[in-house]
Amino acid sequence: GGGSGNKSLQGLAGWRYYSDAKAIGADAVRTWSLGSLFDNSMLMAKKSKLKVSAGIDLPRDAFRYQGEYCFLEHGWWLAKWNKIQQSVQKYHSSQELLWWTVGNELESFISWAAGSPCLWKRVEWVAQKIKALDPRHPVGTVIASFGPVKVKAILKYCPSLDFLGINVYGGDAFGMGDNLRGVGWNKPYAITEYGAPGNWMVPQTPWGANVEPITTTLKRDWYLQTYNWCQEDESCIGSFAFFWGWKWEKTATWFGVYDEWAETGMEWGHGVQNDAAEGLAKAWKPERMQDEGSDLGIRQVSVLGKSGSAVPLLGFSTERGSTVQLDLDVEGFADEEPNEVRWVVTKESTSRLNGNIQEQSLSQIQGIVHSCAAPKHPSGGLRGLLSSGMLVPGAYRVYAFVRRIRPSSPAGCRDFAVGDPCWYGMDWMRKTGLVQHPEWFPGVNPNVSDRELQLHMHKTGNDKCAAPCHDPGFMKEASASIPFRVCDKLPCDPCYDVVAPQTCFWNVHNALMQSREDGRATGAVSGALPNSSFAEFQSLLHRHGQGDCPQPCAIDVPREMTGKCEVPPTFTSTTTATSTTLSPTSTTHSPTSAITPNMSISS
Repeated sequence: GGGSGNKSLQGLAGWRYYSDAKAIGADAVRTWSLGSLFDNSMLMAKKSKLKVSAGIDLPRDAFRYQGEYCFLEHGWWLAKWNKIQQSVQKYHSSQELLWWTVGNELESFISWAAGSPCLWKRVEWVAQKIKALDPRHPVGTVIASFGPVKVKAILKYCPSLDFLGINVYGGDAFGMGDNLRGVGWNKPYAITEYGAPGNWMVPQTPWGANVEPITTTLKRDWYLQTYNWCQEDESCIGSFAFFWGWKWEKTATWFGVYDEWAETGMEWGHGVQNDAAEGLAKAWKPERMQDEGSDLGIRQVSVLGKSGSAVPLLGFSTERGSTVQLDLDVEGFADEEPNEVRWVVTKESTSRLNGNIQEQSLSQIQGIVHSCAAPKHPSGGLRGLLSSGMLVPGAYRVYAFVRRIRPSSPAGCRDFAVGDPCWYGMDWMRKTGLVQHPEWFPGVNPNVSDRELQLHMHKTGNDKCAAPCHDPGFMKEASASIPFRVCDKLPCDPCYDVVAPQTCFWNVHNALMQSREDGRATGAVSGALPNSSFAEFQSLLHRHGQGDCPQPCAIDVPREMTGKCEVPPTFTSTTTATSTTLSPTSTTHSPTSAITPNMSISS
């Protein structure tokens, strides 16, 4: 574990991009289920010399842990074990296997706080069977954040477990070891998922949209914070940053360290890494040479509102018919082609699905943002003009993707990725075609290299395989995600920015000062960082019903605001939103206290 100079495991949770994981200093990767995806992961882990936390997916249907299914030797469960058993027998002696985890957040489908005796007895039943087949590897289970009741239940019903895995986000990992020891858990634990705060714990806009950390660059701080907390605790044996890949969960950018979103020109298995990974890379492998593009980042996003250029910490509201000017202040981005900036607008997600359930990604609404890029001047695209008149009143989200690119050669080339259609064809060639029917493939040596085999398949008309690259090229991305609201007349929604001497003002002030003094934000404000803004802290207290706080305001962009491309973008460093000045007794707007993320408040 960590603590006292000991190094805990440096892990990533994801199914692909393992060579990239190794390059930034990862020791291990985490998976969630058995089957073909797991087989691929074990193969890739072997090539990249990584260990694998092997997840065993148990059903999320609550009825499987009720009534007759609580009988341990129930026929359905015996059949389920037979399938699990095949993978345990196949991989129990594998060099790549780190440990087994039984289930992932299973209690959240029954009772988040407690699970149930039937559930935990089933976890113990599976754990015992695994240990009988594979006594060499530890076995644990994974829960959704800390809860004293469920940890005590696991202690009571699951004595065979060697460690506990806990998925935590935002600032919820702080003091985890003390929390666990406080209820009697004295075995090791691992933080099996961590990253930016989840949608359930962040500030919200006045119209109820969850405010994702505004840039991937900002997410580096969230990864570093939790990783360091694990390192400092001798009971924490490893941490796995989430998500090493791409997934749509409420937004296109919330958790993924890669972009595979079709709306940005990407595709499954061939994504582009974003700059959030740099936080981990610098912590894990500080001695490594600076990779190409490692200096890419978004310093700030600003919106031109009625009070000037401001950071949309809680998004922005605009009257239908306005042209909203959005500016990005970036570093590590040269004004040369083929570098690019892509702007994408979607509706705001209304999904309430548990994060373990696959969500359907949203499609972009075409033609809403005009990029100010010009031929040979891609940096013009750092300004976008959003035409709100093309949208019906409602809640939306605008994304910006800033890309630094060096083309691959030859044009149109692409190296295969494990698990993509080309790889499956190559795998069939090696295992079946060249073995059983060598006469079908004259001149192809069974020991042919991956590159030569891909080239052969491309040349012989296999449309699944592009020509392999001599220089694979390079692409790195930084992105921003901003919620916004279109309405017919401002203000769109009730909100109020508190001022002294109102009770909420001092409650926010105290929470903010305490967080800065401690160097961490926990409890109701665990979805913020110590240097987050006054408005974000006010929103969090409001969301949790604390501090007698109303919902603070977003930036207002009235209809008469019309952004322009011909004015060169100018950027401020720490400007925050200011709202409309109305009477302090208004139920909509009042003056915002002039507090920026890097300022303290004097009473």
